[in-house]
Amino acid sequence: MSMTTTDTTPDTANTALTRAVLILGGTVLGAVGWVVFLFQHQDWERDERIGYDAMAGVRDAWFTAHYWWGPLMGLGIAVTGLAVAQLLRRKGSIWGTVAGALLVVGGFGFAVGLASEGISYFVVTDRQTLDPTAGAPLLAHLMESQTYFPIFGIGLAGFSVGCLIAAVGLVVTRAVPIWVPALLVIGVVGTAVIPHAIAWWGTLPYPIAAITIAWYGVRGARNGT
Repeated sequence: MSMTTTDTTPDTANTALTRAVLILGGTVLGAVGWVVFLFQHQDWERDERIGYDAMAGVRDAWFTAHYWWGPLMGLGIAVTGLAVAQLLRRKGSIWGTVAGALLVVGGFGFAVGLASEGISYFVVTDRQTLDPTAGAPLLAHLMESQTYFPIFGIGLAGFSVGCLIAAVGLVVTRAVPIWVPALLVIGVVGTAVIPHAIAWWGTLPYPIAAITIAWYGVRGARNGT
């Protein structure tokens, strides 16, 4: 008579649960970064060209938002990718792997792109180290050329496509209630179209969905599923 054994041991179960809890913590921190970044962001809209004096007047707040809170937001997106991959690792590994990889790339793209934007605008509007007659045209050039945009664009693409693939995978596998992938899709669309003035609360569906996905990952790890 043969006996079958499982690979699940207390040690591996504890490791899985610890990893899931850390991922949940990362998504919560990322959600905080998401809300604070958008709350601190000026009400200027996409592709709006900002004058030198206006940018110089908010350079400290701009730097804080883009250099500190923006990368934290990006980290949260990357960790959400890990949460999706973890949750779908058994029920739909292909969906989870692809979506997770895209979200990780997207998160790092967001982090580097936003930090680059924050540093560059902060430096060129420093009147003590760079004369405004040189800083003003340099700022205009940076805004016109958007040299940081290729990295930020990778982040935006990874985030958007990753969320959409994750939403499909979550629906197909029924790993979470249907409202969770719905919030992911709403969050992606909202990020693209909602004005900056209300984006901090108008795009809340995404961080809510991210935290929920991570929570289901913790629940699955605790139950050994």
